[in-house]
Amino acid sequence: MVNIEEIKDNAMEALLGEELINSKPSSKPLPTAKTLASKDLVLLYFSAAWCPPCQAFSPVLKEFYALTNEKIEIVYISSDNSIPEFQGYFGKMPWLSLAPTGTAQIKNQLAKACHITGIPALIVLDRATGNYVTNAARNDVETWKRISGSDKKKAALEVVEKWKAIEAVPLAEANIGSASGGLWGMISTIARNPAFLFAMFYLVKYLWREIKKYLPEEQQQQEEPMIEQQQAGQSEF
Repeated sequence: MVNIEEIKDNAMEALLGEELINSKPSSKPLPTAKTLASKDLVLLYFSAAWCPPCQAFSPVLKEFYALTNEKIEIVYISSDNSIPEFQGYFGKMPWLSLAPTGTAQIKNQLAKACHITGIPALIVLDRATGNYVTNAARNDVETWKRISGSDKKKAALEVVEKWKAIEAVPLAEANIGSASGGLWGMISTIARNPAFLFAMFYLVKYLWREIKKYLPEEQQQQEEPMIEQQQAGQSEF
């Protein structure tokens, strides 16, 4: 006889592999199915240490997780460039992760299935079935941070309940489109951080100076006032 509960427990294992790790250096790998069994939802966090928007979002997600981890689990899907980079970044996280080695195929399959075009991205899955719930979780968490008021836990749990109320569908059938960690997600994060705006301004100035070297002299003179105008408006950022 087929054990339905066993099939359900294997859904996350099929997606994430047999084992996950936590951020404690001395801990052993954890069995995926057993470790996630008590959760309602699993959030896949596509992120990396080298990504400034990820660095900005991770503390917000950490605060959200602290209030909701009885109902959800987060699994870090790393795009870090090296094991030391992974260890330094993941070491500050309270949730779980795929192992930094031997999981490249799983990461690629998840990124493809979830239509990840940029990071950070936060995908919600139903724990029992592995079905897709939403790719708007990053925006939901950022909105929670901005408007949650005094009772942050109540507001955070309401976000989780909203996700649970969404009808989950198999990943292969989901009309996901571009995840919230794509270009628009990165632009929106930069727009909320003045430091990034200054960095972008100086980057544009530098690139323009390099491009001007290849323009005819007359066109350089015509375009120069535009740069001066940008400099004059710098203090408005």
